[in-house]
Amino acid sequence: MKKIKVDLTSVHIRPAKILLVIVSVAGGILFSSQWRTRIVRVINPIQPYTSLTVTRDALTEEQTRLKSEINNITKSIDLRTKDLAIANQVDQVIVSESSKVVELAGLTDVSGEGVAVTLDDSSSYLLKEQSIAHAADIRDIVSLLKRAGAEAISINGERVVSMTAIDCIVNTILINETRVSNPYEIQAIGDKNHLYRVLTDPAILQDLHRRVVGDGIIFEVNKENELFIDAYSGRLPGINARVAI
Repeated sequence: MKKIKVDLTSVHIRPAKILLVIVSVAGGILFSSQWRTRIVRVINPIQPYTSLTVTRDALTEEQTRLKSEINNITKSIDLRTKDLAIANQVDQVIVSESSKVVELAGLTDVSGEGVAVTLDDSSSYLLKEQSIAHAADIRDIVSLLKRAGAEAISINGERVVSMTAIDCIVNTILINETRVSNPYEIQAIGDKNHLYRVLTDPAILQDLHRRVVGDGIIFEVNKENELFIDAYSGRLPGINARVAI
């Protein structure tokens, strides 16, 4: 038996044929794959709908719960806001009342319009009891100024407060335990027209006005557009230290 030798190098394969072979093989593979793949049919068409319904109900329930929580939080915020507003109002009232108390106690500086009073011994008459300015005269003037609504009063720079004592010891007048000498400069902050009117009315401080005319005692009252009275700096009851504000 003779063997037939084929020289493959002499065989010429055209590119077109190679392309055809490749396409044929690929088409066969794709066809067989499609043949083996079965189309999945929906056996129960209600199941997807039921699943979506459950999901919808769960989302609705969650939304309702969140709305309820938000509503509760909003109510809590409203309550806290009201509580804070009430507390703030109380604080403001306390601060306001405290400020009034401090001001009425004379522990703050005060400025404003008012009157300036000069009280002094007679310079032209013989010195006698009626021609000398006494501590009682100063007390009468201060008492009248208080009744007339003066907001702050000072005597020779000493602030007059509720505990202020105006005393006379051996011809020496003491204001807040501080010695003062004539002339006595009394300043009062308040309605300057009203304060001036009550001080210059002869029917009110009758004895003082009579002595001005008859004994030459000096009693002058002037309206002032701007006065400044320092805070009280004396001793407080039960406290050894002096107030320094």
